[in-house]
Amino acid sequence: MNQPIHNAYWLSRFESILNSALVQHRAVSLIRVDLRFPEYMPVTIMDPDPDSAVISRFFASLKAKIQAYQRHKRRANKRVRATTLRYFWCREFGKEKGRKHYHVILLLNKDTWCSPGDFTVPSSLATLIKLAWCSALHLEPWQGNGLVHFSRRTPFRKPTSSDARPSSDDTPLSGGCSDTRKASDKKSGGSAVLWVKRGDVEAMQKAMERACYLVKYETKQHDGSGQRNYGCSRGPGRLLDGR
Repeated sequence: MNQPIHNAYWLSRFESILNSALVQHRAVSLIRVDLRFPEYMPVTIMDPDPDSAVISRFFASLKAKIQAYQRHKRRANKRVRATTLRYFWCREFGKEKGRKHYHVILLLNKDTWCSPGDFTVPSSLATLIKLAWCSALHLEPWQGNGLVHFSRRTPFRKPTSSDARPSSDDTPLSGGCSDTRKASDKKSGGSAVLWVKRGDVEAMQKAMERACYLVKYETKQHDGSGQRNYGCSRGPGRLLDGR
């Protein structure tokens, strides 16, 4: 079976931001999330902006929500573990219906969040991500149900339909970090979160494998429209500590 062709430039960009994250944090949580649009939203109005404004709004909103969460903890005299938010994303289109969606990798301090948590917990990272995506789409929170999926697919595995809903295991991991570690040790790409420690060669390789799925040429649109297929965070990374 032929392997997908990858964009080497963007793969190197991902490696660079991962290394930058590990300079600031001794260990990071790598979280793979898929962001989809409502079925009722016509393809033509999903995001007509040539600069991929919707994904930019998502990251801006998520940073603000993380900072607000940290500020709330600080005011409650709880221990605050600062984190940066680094990210890497790609834009894809389903083969059958041509519906746009985003695949995203988030990199955060593992001491701040070791897993996405559960949508039922208001303060979980999963909930903050869902609310940020709703904000980017100008939707109410209840309208965002089913639009955020935490992927546990293995690299290079193709779904039966690129437009199909992810399976029931594409959900946040509930429970503590011991559960997360147990799940992520099963196989490469087997969990929504991967812990990468500074100097851990095996974990770095697994992280690169996850990024390979995002930078494959297949399912990208190269139509000269001016919209980007890839993007990532830039700069040293601001510490989000609630101050």
